Amino acid sequence: VFTSMLATADERFFSADLRARVSRFIQNRRLFDPSLIARAHQLAASGGCSSTEEADAFVADAVAAFALSREPIDRAWYSELSAVS
Repeated sequence: VFTSMLATADERFFSADLRARVSRFIQNRRLFDPSLIARAHQLAASGGCSSTEEADAFVADAVAAFALSREPIDRAWYSELSAVS
Protein backbone atom coordinates (compact mmCIF):
# COMPACT_ATOMS: atom_id res chain seq x y z
CA VAL A 1 0.00 0.00 0.00
CA PHE A 2 1.46 3.32 -1.06
CA THR A 3 0.24 6.60 0.36
CA SER A 4 1.63 10.09 0.34
CA MET A 5 1.46 12.74 3.00
CA LEU A 6 0.93 16.45 2.56
CA ALA A 7 3.06 18.44 5.00
CA THR A 8 0.78 21.45 4.91
CA ALA A 9 2.57 23.27 7.74
CA ASP A 10 5.41 24.18 5.37
CA GLU A 11 4.54 27.74 4.35
CA ARG A 12 7.04 27.62 1.47
CA PHE A 13 4.59 25.41 -0.40
CA PHE A 14 1.20 25.87 1.27
CA SER A 15 -0.50 29.22 1.54
CA ALA A 16 -2.98 29.73 4.37
CA ASP A 17 -5.80 29.33 1.85
CA LEU A 18 -4.45 26.05 0.46
CA ARG A 19 -3.81 24.72 3.99
CA ALA A 20 -7.40 25.49 4.94
CA ARG A 21 -8.81 23.83 1.81
CA VAL A 22 -6.67 20.70 2.30
CA SER A 23 -7.73 20.54 5.94
CA ARG A 24 -11.42 20.79 5.02
CA PHE A 25 -10.99 18.12 2.34
CA ILE A 26 -9.33 15.72 4.78
CA GLN A 27 -11.90 16.39 7.51
CA ASN A 28 -14.74 15.61 5.10
CA ARG A 29 -13.12 12.45 3.70
CA ARG A 30 -14.15 9.05 4.96
CA LEU A 31 -11.32 6.61 4.33
CA PHE A 32 -12.77 3.53 6.01
CA ASP A 33 -16.36 2.37 5.85
CA PRO A 34 -18.12 2.74 9.22
CA SER A 35 -18.90 -1.00 9.25
CA LEU A 36 -15.16 -1.75 8.99
CA ILE A 37 -14.45 0.58 11.91
CA ALA A 38 -17.19 -1.14 13.92
CA ARG A 39 -15.66 -4.53 13.09
CA ALA A 40 -12.23 -3.30 14.19
CA HIS A 41 -13.65 -2.17 17.54
CA GLN A 42 -15.46 -5.48 17.94
CA LEU A 43 -12.33 -7.48 17.12
CA ALA A 44 -10.23 -5.40 19.50
CA ALA A 45 -12.75 -5.88 22.30
CA SER A 46 -12.93 -9.64 21.74
CA GLY A 47 -9.18 -10.16 21.58
CA GLY A 48 -8.81 -10.45 17.81
CA CYS A 49 -10.00 -12.64 14.99
CA SER A 50 -11.22 -16.12 15.79
CA SER A 51 -9.97 -17.67 12.54
CA THR A 52 -7.53 -17.16 9.72
CA GLU A 53 -10.46 -16.66 7.36
CA GLU A 54 -11.89 -13.89 9.52
CA ALA A 55 -8.49 -12.18 9.70
CA ASP A 56 -7.97 -12.49 5.94
CA ALA A 57 -11.41 -11.01 5.25
CA PHE A 58 -10.82 -8.12 7.64
CA VAL A 59 -7.42 -7.28 6.16
CA ALA A 60 -8.78 -7.52 2.61
CA ASP A 61 -11.59 -5.10 3.48
CA ALA A 62 -9.16 -2.69 5.15
CA VAL A 63 -6.72 -2.76 2.23
CA ALA A 64 -9.59 -2.17 -0.21
CA ALA A 65 -9.86 1.37 1.19
CA PHE A 66 -6.59 2.16 -0.58
CA ALA A 67 -7.72 0.96 -4.01
CA LEU A 68 -7.84 3.55 -6.74
CA SER A 69 -11.21 5.26 -6.52
CA ARG A 70 -13.62 5.37 -9.44
CA GLU A 71 -14.75 8.84 -8.36
CA PRO A 72 -13.64 11.55 -10.79
CA ILE A 73 -10.76 13.71 -9.66
CA ASP A 74 -11.07 17.47 -9.97
CA ARG A 75 -8.31 18.34 -12.45
CA ALA A 76 -7.64 21.83 -11.07
CA TRP A 77 -7.40 20.52 -7.48
CA TYR A 78 -5.10 17.68 -8.58
CA SER A 79 -2.88 20.09 -10.52
CA GLU A 80 -2.67 22.50 -7.61
CA LEU A 81 -1.61 19.76 -5.20
CA SER A 82 0.79 18.23 -7.73
CA ALA A 83 2.54 21.57 -8.02
CA VAL A 84 3.60 21.40 -4.35
CA SER A 85 4.53 17.73 -4.23
